[in-house]
Amino acid sequence: MPATLFIRSIKRIVGDLQLDDLTRVNYLVGPNGCGKSSILSALMCLKPESISGKVTKNLFFENYSRVQLTNYNSQNTVDWSEQRDEIIFSGNGKVIVLGQAKSEGDEKSSSALLPESFNTFNATSNYVEMGPFEVERVFNKDPWNDDPPRRIVKHHDKEINFAHLSSGLIAFNELRSFFSNELKKDTILTNTSIILLIEEPETNLHPDFQKKIPQFLNEVIDGLPPDQQGKIFIFVSTHSPFVVSKSRNFNNQKVYPMSEGKLVDLNGEMQNSSSGFSGSKVLTLVAKMLGSEVTDFGYPDNFCILEEQSLQRILDKAREDGIVKNIVFISAAGASRFTNLADTAREIENLNTLLKCNPLYMDKYFVILDNLDDFKKKERDKIDKIANRIGDRFIELSKPSLEEYYDNLSPELYLTAKTEIELAEPGPDRGKVKDKWALEISKMVTSMDHFSALFEGELDFLLSV
Repeated sequence: MPATLFIRSIKRIVGDLQLDDLTRVNYLVGPNGCGKSSILSALMCLKPESISGKVTKNLFFENYSRVQLTNYNSQNTVDWSEQRDEIIFSGNGKVIVLGQAKSEGDEKSSSALLPESFNTFNATSNYVEMGPFEVERVFNKDPWNDDPPRRIVKHHDKEINFAHLSSGLIAFNELRSFFSNELKKDTILTNTSIILLIEEPETNLHPDFQKKIPQFLNEVIDGLPPDQQGKIFIFVSTHSPFVVSKSRNFNNQKVYPMSEGKLVDLNGEMQNSSSGFSGSKVLTLVAKMLGSEVTDFGYPDNFCILEEQSLQRILDKAREDGIVKNIVFISAAGASRFTNLADTAREIENLNTLLKCNPLYMDKYFVILDNLDDFKKKERDKIDKIANRIGDRFIELSKPSLEEYYDNLSPELYLTAKTEIELAEPGPDRGKVKDKWALEISKMVTSMDHFSALFEGELDFLLSV
C-alpha cells in the first residue's frame, strides 16, 4: 500500500488534505503562508511529547483534527476533538519524528577546534568542493621565547580563524551532522516509520550549495540497507528553485506545490489531494509561485519561431533597440534562407519540438508565420497540428507576404523591394534580396509606434511595454 499522509484542520490547513504516494524525499514548496510549516507541525504531532499541554493544543487544532500516516502495513493516527478535549494516539506502527530547525549558520557551532569537529568540517568542505583544511603546530624559532607552540588552521595555504568559517559551510555541515547523528542503526531497526523534518535548508547557502541538497539527501537514502529504505520519509520545506530543479535527477524525490493551505496541480489549481510531481514537471510552476521568472536568472523573456529570415532581421533589430521584449527569434529558414516550403515546414516542426521540451518555455513560446496559403496540404497539416496545440500563441500574419507590410512605412521602398524580389531567381538569390530590404525597413522602425504601424498592430504583443 503506498504511503500517504492525511491531515485535517491543523494551523493553516483548513479541512482535509492528503499527500498520496509519498516517496523518500518530499519537498513542500510555495510562498509564505501557504501551509508548508503546517504540514511539518502536523507531522510533529505524531510525536506525543511534542503536543503535550493545552497551549499547544489550542495553537494547532480546530474543532476536530487528525494526522494520519500510513506506510505499507502500518498506520499511526493522532486525533483531537474539542468536545472531548482529549488527544488520542492510535496505530500499529512505531514512528519516530526527528526535526531539524532552520539553520542560522551560527559561528559558535564551529568554535571548538577538536579532532572530531575538524574532521567533520573537512569532510563537508570537500563535499561542497571548497577543498580541505589543514592543521599545523607552529613553533617559535626564537630560542629566547618561552611561548608554547600554537595550533593554526590553513585553507588554500592561508591561515584562517576556524571560529569564523563561512555561515554557508556551517549550515551545510549542520545538515550533514543532523543525518549522521539521528539515523543510527538502532533507530532504523526499532521503528516502522522514521520521519525527518527539515525547514528551509537553503538558508545561508549559495546556489551552488543549494543544488547539492537533493544529491546529499539521495546519498543518505542510498547509504541505508535496501530493506530499510522504505521506512524513511524526509519532508523538506523550501523556497529554493535550485533545490527543486536538482531534485528532478532522483527518482526517490518529488515536489508537492502548495498555496493557501491547499495542494496545487500543474495548472496552478488548488486541490485537497496530490501525488506530487517530479521536479522537472513543476519547475516553471514553482518558479512563479516563489516569485521568480526565468529572466531573473539571465534567460530571455521568451522564444519565437519564425518562418522567414527577413522577419527575424526586423525583429532582432527592434529587440536591440529596446522596442520589443528580450525574445530570442529563430527563423526556420536559417542562414540558408530556405524557399522550399517543405523544408521550411519540417524545420518549423523540429524547432517546435525542441521548445515544447523546454520546461521554462514549453507553455509560453510563440510561432509567427507568414500567410500559409502557398503551403501544400501535407506541409499545412504539420503546421496546423502545431497551431492546434499552442492555441493563441500561434500567429499567422494576415498579408500575403512580409513585404506587403513595408507599404505602411514607405510606399516607395515597398514598390522597389517588391520589384527586385520578383526579378530575383528563386532560392538563395531571392532570399538575399528579401534580407536586404528587411534590413532597410528595420532602419525605419525607431519607435514602438513605428513597429505597431508596420505590422498594423498584429505583433503588438511583442512590444516592450
